[in-house]
Amino acid sequence: MRISPVRPAYFLLGLGVVLTAAGALAIDASRGILNGEAMADRTAAALVDPRVGAFVADRLTNAVLTEKPDLVAFRPIIAATAGGLVQTAPFRAIVRQAVRTAHRSALSTTGQRVLVSLPDVGVLVQSAVQSMSPAMADKIPPRIEAFASDLAARPATGRIQEGLRILGLIARAALALLLLGPALVILGIWLAPDRRRALLRAGIGLLVAAVLLFGVIPAGRAVAVLISHEALERGAIAGLWRAYFTGLVAWSITLGGIGLLVTSAATSLLETADPIHRAEELFRILATPPKSAGLVLLWSLGLTLVGGLVVAFPSDAAAAITLLAGLGVCYVGLRELFRLVLGALPEETAAEAAREAKSGGWLNRRLVVVSLLVLVLGGTVVVLARPGKSDVSAGPMQCNGSSTLCDRHLDEVVFATTHNSMSNVDMRNWMFPQQNGSIQRQLQAGIRALLIDVHNGVPVEGIVRTDLDAEAQSALKIENAVGDSATAVAVRIRNRLTGDPSGPPARYLCHGFCEIGSAPLVPELEEVRDFLRGNPEEVLVMVIEDYAPPDSIAADFEKAGLAQYVYRGPITAPLPTLRSLIEAGTPLVVFLESGAPGVPWLYPAFDGAIMETPYTFHEPQEFSCKANRGGSNALLFQINHWIESTPAPKPSNAEIVNAYDFLLKRARQCMKQRKHLPNIIAVDFYGVGDLVGVVRELNGLTPPSTVAKATP
Repeated sequence: MRISPVRPAYFLLGLGVVLTAAGALAIDASRGILNGEAMADRTAAALVDPRVGAFVADRLTNAVLTEKPDLVAFRPIIAATAGGLVQTAPFRAIVRQAVRTAHRSALSTTGQRVLVSLPDVGVLVQSAVQSMSPAMADKIPPRIEAFASDLAARPATGRIQEGLRILGLIARAALALLLLGPALVILGIWLAPDRRRALLRAGIGLLVAAVLLFGVIPAGRAVAVLISHEALERGAIAGLWRAYFTGLVAWSITLGGIGLLVTSAATSLLETADPIHRAEELFRILATPPKSAGLVLLWSLGLTLVGGLVVAFPSDAAAAITLLAGLGVCYVGLRELFRLVLGALPEETAAEAAREAKSGGWLNRRLVVVSLLVLVLGGTVVVLARPGKSDVSAGPMQCNGSSTLCDRHLDEVVFATTHNSMSNVDMRNWMFPQQNGSIQRQLQAGIRALLIDVHNGVPVEGIVRTDLDAEAQSALKIENAVGDSATAVAVRIRNRLTGDPSGPPARYLCHGFCEIGSAPLVPELEEVRDFLRGNPEEVLVMVIEDYAPPDSIAADFEKAGLAQYVYRGPITAPLPTLRSLIEAGTPLVVFLESGAPGVPWLYPAFDGAIMETPYTFHEPQEFSCKANRGGSNALLFQINHWIESTPAPKPSNAEIVNAYDFLLKRARQCMKQRKHLPNIIAVDFYGVGDLVGVVRELNGLTPPSTVAKATP
């Protein structure tokens, strides 16, 4: 009995599509579930989902009441506080660390109990409650065991662990699947008697795979129903599922795009195989009741089920319909484009066309042309969309955004400044952040002066341990800077870091203790270098609170390629103009708070160069313009403008003090009292209020009537 070559060819083709989709799913799952670091990031990101936030707030409230049952009368207040707390960056940072611990316990051992201990969350709870009721805050336990889960008590534990075991095996073979899948698809097309029809089936298969991968995300609701019977827990599971598998959207778009291209190319060569016509036929068949009574029953139940799912999950259904509609529109456009290209090719003789069609050469030559066209179009889009260097216009120089500033000296210009610039919500694992965007985002938003802290650190078990031996002389200063609570948190974390160093000592951006937040210095300096390289008419100021030797800091500037942009002239009156700094290619002026000698271009900050206001204010009414470090006769004037609320800075305070009217009033008051233009205005949470608007006003660039004033 002779076996038709059609069946094995299409079997290989279908198997290849399945393996490709499985490989994509395995890679995303291994990244989001089996990788502890990625799982921690996705869990923290999931807190933005209201369902996850509600679940965590409820469990956190229960944890507080378990520790202090007498607070049950205040449950609504504690619950409301917890609901706001779980949305904050410090809480997300703590959750990341907790999930890493739980991940190691659940996946790296065979234990039956997972304990996610958040011993430092009590600091945040007390701080949050303090603003509402100081008396109640004193009753909040400083140590809270927030989440505990007995795996053995869960009915679905066996299924989950078995699923994780299988997922781990699949993940190990993910790359092989992604290589084998497309190879089988190509082999199936090659072996098929009619390669054009096989190409069409491959394209449709990839489109189906893309839709199924996209459908994994809303499937989390069904999984939640199967795993839990508790409403809050079901919502949290669905929210976490969406966060963990959000990477499948990119895979779905990739496979769908490839499938769309293949299907469009195939149908442009095969007029009789039109998927849209086939889809219309399929819809007509589904909408027509069958003749058999039994089939009518199944037909009606099926339609009822589909309609019920649409009603139950309208947003997911709308997303699916939108996705399919978008794919259909793209398909029609690409198909006609391919027909146009193929129709413009030189005509072959009838014999050549027949011979090439029989051998597959006719198809191959056109597919090469179509592929080249797609590559050219795609490359053009990438080039046009890729951010590059800013165009320097042929017109007047725009120094820090305005030609008006070019001939002003440094002490005649106001710079929007961030306090503890490195302490931001975009920095992974950073507790108690003080800015709502990375240094890169700050520069893009108009920040032109950075206040940063540089420490010595040693990487240990994924966390950086402060090299206190090298900073012993600064220990008291660090504790005063971050507060007793944050110091206690850092010491507890430090005591858990008993492993061997995982890398050499280096310089890090930290605020006080690297254990509660750190970033390698060199990559951050590279971000500043890239900004100056792409924006050659901008001048920056950097003030470093230095706990590392000047020569080591200078070496990191060299390593990052930033040293070439640093100003090396005298810091004496008259200071250089912005134009002279830009034309010399040295638009970055760097100061050291310690004033330690050793590197000539790391200028002493508070020894004649900069004078400042006090920086420890607990209420807006406490702001003053008194002389602090640097005396009262320095070249530059720095206003410290933030509310101290250690350990956790509050954006709500920034909403008040960063508001346009409030900030402008204080800047003018200090200018009048100190008889000097405020050159450096440093704030927390630069994105709150209107710091940049105030700076433009003080620089004389924006009339007051055109500034969008922030409301306190």
